[in-house]
Amino acid sequence: VSIMGKTAFCPMSQIDSRRVVDPTVYIGQKLEFQITQFDRKGRNIVVSRRKLLDEQKEAHMAAFTEDHKVGDTVKGTVTRMEPFGAFVEIAPGLEGLVHISQIAWGRLGHPSEALRIGQSVEAKILKIEPGVNGRLNISLSTKESTPAPWENLPANLKEGSVVEGRVTRLMKFGAFVEVAPGIEGLVPLGEMSLTKRVTRAEEIVKQDEKVKVRIKEIRADEQKMLLSIKDADEDAEYISNTVKAAPSGARGATAAGSGLGGGMGTLGDQFKGLFGGDAGGSQSQNKKK
Repeated sequence: VSIMGKTAFCPMSQIDSRRVVDPTVYIGQKLEFQITQFDRKGRNIVVSRRKLLDEQKEAHMAAFTEDHKVGDTVKGTVTRMEPFGAFVEIAPGLEGLVHISQIAWGRLGHPSEALRIGQSVEAKILKIEPGVNGRLNISLSTKESTPAPWENLPANLKEGSVVEGRVTRLMKFGAFVEVAPGIEGLVPLGEMSLTKRVTRAEEIVKQDEKVKVRIKEIRADEQKMLLSIKDADEDAEYISNTVKAAPSGARGATAAGSGLGGGMGTLGDQFKGLFGGDAGGSQSQNKKK
């Protein structure tokens, strides 16, 4: 560091209050430093910028705790990201952590899916507590500063509609599909295939796969939604509903005609036995032959 024609040295750990990886980014910048070591002849000068920043941070922490409390909404800037969350500077030198589960209403694999460094955000204060070395641990939530998705469902999410979603979780009893940010529905095993008995969700879908689903039922007060993959196609839903409405004997004929466990066959094969007349007559003639 050049100070009044003299060359001073600033250790890597004293350049900033944060961890410095590449000190070359500071070349050419005019910054304030505190002299920590100096001999009379000026041959050995050591400086620190971190000491000044830490003092400023303490002042900002005191002011922040006086003016803010848990539940308040603050503005800040995303400064860095880790797999577990994002750090947001809410006052000069004062950061809070937004855990990955508090970034968005939907599920994220990494904070970078929803945020970027340098982005301005609003966040709700979830927790303020003392940390080590006199620091403050501040927990934030960017998703809590926006309305909960279940409180105002998008217009396209209604019973009977077909939408595209992303598979978020595979369970023993089915798969959860996100049909809108923060809104998931369950596709039970019995609603996955029209032609085969499904015992594991992995037989039909994969994690993060995009699928079309039909919304069968919505319980907004319980934040639950029943979905169907097998009824996402209009023809498939018509066939499924016809089978359910048919007498028990006719259902057996339909199962045989549609080739469950094998090929689907033609639409005529799938509906064979559901109606009287020619279908029944042709079966009798076949038996006689």
